[in-house]
Amino acid sequence: YARTNRRVSIPISRVLARTAITPNQVTLVTLACSAVAGWLFAQGGYATMAAGSLVGWFASMLDGVDGELARAKFRATRFGAWLEMVCDYLYYVFVFAGMGVGVYRRTPDPLWILMGAGAVVGVVLSFVAVARWKQRHFPRAGGGVSALAFQRTVEAGASNPIYAFLRRCAFLATRAALPYYIAIFALLNL
Repeated sequence: YARTNRRVSIPISRVLARTAITPNQVTLVTLACSAVAGWLFAQGGYATMAAGSLVGWFASMLDGVDGELARAKFRATRFGAWLEMVCDYLYYVFVFAGMGVGVYRRTPDPLWILMGAGAVVGVVLSFVAVARWKQRHFPRAGGGVSALAFQRTVEAGASNPIYAFLRRCAFLATRAALPYYIAIFALLNL
């Protein structure tokens, strides 16, 4: 999924590298796309849910541009990494809340509001857990990317069945993969 997204994001990053646009501005535009996707989902119709899934998919592809641009312009900062992480999680909040409201509007079953709210609570709890984990493991990565620290942690526990499970299926639950699933389900009216 990430490779497909990179086929879109790298050409955009190359164009933007020659402009005054900053990586944080790209992050905020991506956040705006996420908010629009959530709003479209919340409308509840097939056409708006399909459109919301496509806007969310575009936001996912645009998600890599900020980091690529930061590296290309030598403007990578801890604040930019934090902002990007917050906006990634807000994507989930907007989309899950929008889906909950949208499906509720289609089916008037209050379960969907509860499902959307539960998903939003899960996203917030996940954000808190990941943010705390990154704070704890950032020094282990030598000041680098916390994903490297996670990889080292998983490799150190090679016999741990939970880590083995995570290694085999982590790609299914990435920021890059979810918009593909959402688009497929929305377009198939599922």
